[in-house]
Amino acid sequence: LLLRATDDSGAYIVAFRGTASLDDALDDADVPKATFTPTVGTLDAPVRVEAGFYGIYNDTGAGMTQSMRQQILQLLAQHAPRSLYITGHSLGGALAHLFAFDLSFGPYASAFTRLTTFASPRVGDSGWRSTYDARIPSANSIRVYNQQDLVPEVPPKDFGYHDVGSGFPVWFERKTLPEFYPLSRHALLNYILVLQNAFQSPSQTWAGSFPDATDAKKTMISQVPNPPSG
Repeated sequence: LLLRATDDSGAYIVAFRGTASLDDALDDADVPKATFTPTVGTLDAPVRVEAGFYGIYNDTGAGMTQSMRQQILQLLAQHAPRSLYITGHSLGGALAHLFAFDLSFGPYASAFTRLTTFASPRVGDSGWRSTYDARIPSANSIRVYNQQDLVPEVPPKDFGYHDVGSGFPVWFERKTLPEFYPLSRHALLNYILVLQNAFQSPSQTWAGSFPDATDAKKTMISQVPNPPSG
């Protein structure tokens, strides 16, 4: 989805939507890796990314004559953005990371302004992490994740997958029987509400309660996140 800012005709947002359910998000993390090939230019060393995510971004099929990456780059060629913001939730976060990385090699690299993802799974191996972090400043790549959400923990680090960019942790879950409501810990609207409250505090954290976006009759609790582990 390509959106133009109302107050700046040269500013655009590329937004990648998430999956339809939590099961979809976890299933999308196939674990096998594929070699990433940028649209423009070459890599100095191989970069391996999760095959399922890369297939969605790179492949054609199911009636599509152009891949997702080709369609997006075609839109950028039509609009010639001066500044470009990228975002995505869940699977959309993984696709947003792939697109931002791809963009860093091409003619719109100078337009890239910021990437912000929510509940993104991990995307690639150590080569992915080192090359991504070398090309995209961590201050311009913010990865918001709920420490109680399952999706940002897949694919596992034990399988050779790594986080990239700068992590921004939050902590929230259902007040009662949270283990039975994983979708509540993953819902984008719950992420947004916690962030809105956190940004009002000098500490950028928030402890409080709020209605669950997946069921307003139920209560969510937010607390100060734990210090990120290495």
